[in-house]
Amino acid sequence: QYLLIFSCIIQMKAANIQNLLQNNISGGVRGPKTCPGGCRSLSIIPVFPGFCNGEVSMKTIAIIGTGLMGTDIACASAMAGFEVLLYDIDNERAAKALGRLKDRFKRYVHTGRFDQGKADTIVRHFRLCNAPEEVRDALIVIECAFEEIHVKQQIFRDLDRICRADAVLASNTSSISITEIASATKRPES
Repeated sequence: QYLLIFSCIIQMKAANIQNLLQNNISGGVRGPKTCPGGCRSLSIIPVFPGFCNGEVSMKTIAIIGTGLMGTDIACASAMAGFEVLLYDIDNERAAKALGRLKDRFKRYVHTGRFDQGKADTIVRHFRLCNAPEEVRDALIVIECAFEEIHVKQQIFRDLDRICRADAVLASNTSSISITEIASATKRPES
């Protein structure tokens, strides 16, 4: 059975995600579909054991790659209440990305979008990782590297070795076949 993973999944609370899954929003069709929140779907993944019955805690998302897309996904994830692990092969780039995220929330406070307490709470959700092994306990790992199949496949090989067996390994690809990326793992269905 396959489930649609929506572009808004990181903006939804875990309970809402589990509710969507329990209500069996599923299908085997790749391509744009509209979710109940009005966003467009990106990809499909299979159900894994324990997800729908509350056995799995969805509190941590790991972002692999801290460029523009990775940073934006990290921001949306933290605003949705997730703990966000940030990893980039270039530690300096990851540190700069965290600085940009902190600056973003300073602007949000300055413009009145958030009060200081809320911004501080969200910023505390970010944690830099110095090695890929530090993301091993995340339930959702989103690869946000540049669009090069060999790079993405190597990241997925590493994640396959490092991450827990029930982790969802996702890609932020826009042009590469997710099936081709996933083929680098021993668990292409996850």
